[in-house]
Amino acid sequence: AVQSCAEQERGDRTMRTIPYAASLLILARAAAPPRTRRAKTPKAQPLTPPRPAAEVDPCPHAPDCPSCTIDGGFDEVDTARRARAMFEPLLQKPFEVVCGSAKDWRTQARLACAPGATKLTARGRRGRKTYRLRDVALGLYRPRSHDVVAIPDCRTHHPLLNKAAGEIKEACAVVGIKALDSEGDGDLRYVQLSTDGNKVALTLVWNERSAKEAQPELPRLVKELSSSELWHSIHVNYRGDKAGNAIFDYNPQKWAKLRGETYVVERLFDGDVGDLDANLRLWFTPLTFRQANLKAFAGLVERLATWVPADSHVCELYAGVGAIGLALRPKLSSLRCSETNENVLDCFEKSKRDQDSRLEDLCPVEMTVADAEDAVHDDCAGASVLIVDPPRKGLCEGVREALVKGELDVKRLVYVSCGFDALERDQAALLNSRRWKLTHAEAHVFFPGSDHVETLAVYDAVSPE
Repeated sequence: AVQSCAEQERGDRTMRTIPYAASLLILARAAAPPRTRRAKTPKAQPLTPPRPAAEVDPCPHAPDCPSCTIDGGFDEVDTARRARAMFEPLLQKPFEVVCGSAKDWRTQARLACAPGATKLTARGRRGRKTYRLRDVALGLYRPRSHDVVAIPDCRTHHPLLNKAAGEIKEACAVVGIKALDSEGDGDLRYVQLSTDGNKVALTLVWNERSAKEAQPELPRLVKELSSSELWHSIHVNYRGDKAGNAIFDYNPQKWAKLRGETYVVERLFDGDVGDLDANLRLWFTPLTFRQANLKAFAGLVERLATWVPADSHVCELYAGVGAIGLALRPKLSSLRCSETNENVLDCFEKSKRDQDSRLEDLCPVEMTVADAEDAVHDDCAGASVLIVDPPRKGLCEGVREALVKGELDVKRLVYVSCGFDALERDQAALLNSRRWKLTHAEAHVFFPGSDHVETLAVYDAVSPE
């Protein structure tokens, strides 16, 4: 009560000191109706609302390993943001980014070999002497260097790949295999591991040019590895010291099967996929391209199929072993595929024969070995849909020009891109030609942890006015 009286007294003194004109203004404001505050104009919101980002435990190999650069927000990486900024204004609808599991997704890996940190004692040739060497480190090159970062128990690898890497490291230590060092000396340069979920197909990239030069270390290593039931097959590529940074020497004469089966056979889909071939089986060899995340690729193929009308006549460029075209085959009227790598022919033929034995009333299909610039004219005649899945550099100049100049009769272009920079360039050329319009686009995260997305874009031909 004392405080209230003091406050009232201070208020009385304040009122007594206010001039007469100011007091009239105060009374006028008191009598006026209350003012309403103008509502603020809401800020423009992105078409795609933010979502909680999937996260995984921090990678124990970070930051040295160049593979995984982030631990979460896999669908919000820079490339995904660039894709949204490019596609959403044109489509006026949210741009979807599809992301699967962030762990155990990699079913194929290529690991560089280098001398590790542990010193070993191994026997020399024919047991005549012993010598000191380092163990074999399996991993990836540190960015902008020739230093290998070992990645045991990588979280992105299928568990069988991690197990296989451990067995290789142990076998090399037992036999006395030396990894390639910075001076170019050593036996083992790279390993490639592929798994179908049951066993592992191994390719050893050897630092010699022939089987004779690889004696006796290579046979010893294969014998030591063969004591395990893990291996589906063991192949060797005699890479030697051939110039260049390529992992393999793709000359077929430099390849040999040392143990097991020639082909790895895998099912593309796990369940019901509508009018596609749910039981499609694909044949691979070490000389053919295979997706590292086959499950994510299968999801993209399912989405792609919804943009290919039933009874379409399809031409597919950059077809690989024919996974996309053969998956769509049950709903098509005709299918022509082409690929530059001649090693896919046997794989494609085996998948086709298997498909023919299971399904009836399938459309005719053929695979040719040709550059895309030639095949775009030879195979597109009569096609209504063109499917392209080019390498990271994007469309060949001849393919892009044929589309831009209106040299093809196809009504729809379905573009699967693994290189966003190239897609930006190709889309600009298509839209600027005024012969094509963007109909749909979405992205798929094939490599969770890296700044990379695979983009599916659909373009329709614009009818001349």
